[in-house]
Amino acid sequence: MTESDPSPYQVGVPTRDSNATAAAADSDGIVDRRQQVMVVVSMYIGYAMFMVLRMDPPVAGTAITSDPNLGVDIGDWGRILAMGTIGALVGKLIGGYAADRLGGRLTFTIGLLVTAIGVLAFAMSSAVWMFQAAFFLALMAKSSGWPSMAKIIETTFRPNEYGRVWGVLATSSRIGTLVATLLLGGLLGIISWQTMLYIAGAAGIVITVYFAVSQKAAAEKLNAAMPDSIGEQDGSNAESAHPLYGTSLVEAILHFFRSRQFWLITGSMMGMTIMWDFLLMVPLYLRDTLSMTPSGASMAASAFPFGSLISVLVGGFTFDKLRRRSMAWVMGGLLPAAS
Repeated sequence: MTESDPSPYQVGVPTRDSNATAAAADSDGIVDRRQQVMVVVSMYIGYAMFMVLRMDPPVAGTAITSDPNLGVDIGDWGRILAMGTIGALVGKLIGGYAADRLGGRLTFTIGLLVTAIGVLAFAMSSAVWMFQAAFFLALMAKSSGWPSMAKIIETTFRPNEYGRVWGVLATSSRIGTLVATLLLGGLLGIISWQTMLYIAGAAGIVITVYFAVSQKAAAEKLNAAMPDSIGEQDGSNAESAHPLYGTSLVEAILHFFRSRQFWLITGSMMGMTIMWDFLLMVPLYLRDTLSMTPSGASMAASAFPFGSLISVLVGGFTFDKLRRRSMAWVMGGLLPAAS
């Protein structure tokens, strides 16, 4: 045994070389975590902007229906919102496919840019059909946000980190809604609804550029530090453990159709969606029943997303403590309570 060889009695004692290696690994880990934080921050800001753009046209509804030059009544406004819902439905199908084909970052960038363009087109509209077309385009593009983030998270984080990342990102939609209803909606008292939408659309374009640049920089550094994607490293075992692994699309669809849990979740989501879309009419309701100003009605309507924000923050900690059966009873009780 030479002097440079480690003693068999000192196996647990790190050598100088092993200390250097560990330090380098720790350094790489810090760099990687910083880039992961950058990915989450840019997604958080980006999706909050998605929600600002999604909510600003409904916020402007009180001013639009009050403008005699436009001739848009409440019935017309309901049809405008309905066309946006159709766009969101179409976008769910297109956005998911695009995220799988183009990748999450590119799909998110294109979706946010097109949403901003749709809101700018909405601001320049002067007829019902123009409002419908612009809102359809905006909400169709907005629907690409969620599947895009799913793809980004899959390739950036390990499966045991998904819950924490989604828990943080879930609050971004409520923050965006609050900004639209409370901040931008409050501006309706001093600026026109067109100017308010122009501000939102311009901000959307700026955030799109920020998202694209920050995501590209983070992705390059993560790929350099980890040539093999995290999602690829951990994904094979997770996929093989899934009950639908190896099944065809038709077999998977039949499996869902036979699942009672699937239909219960679908029904509850349909109920919550109906109630949430009804909130788009709340500013008009407050204006007509309480004679509130457009800005006052919008700011009062912000109580609903603010309550949602609290529930997301509190619910995340609460539901982690509940068992599966207890959670089912709690969720079942919350739906009629919301009604």
